[in-house]
Amino acid sequence: MIIFQNLGEQLFGAKYERAVKSLIACIILFLAIHTAGIEIEIAPSILLL
Repeated sequence: MIIFQNLGEQLFGAKYERAVKSLIACIILFLAIHTAGIEIEIAPSILLL
């Protein structure tokens, strides 16, 4: 379990501040695209990633 905690700290910062900022940015981007009515077609292989 400690390995996952250390890996998480390296990827997302000590208190996961980078993960929170990225999540907020993704939500804002999604809402902007959804509100504008833009439709983006994504290949199934990309969704599986």
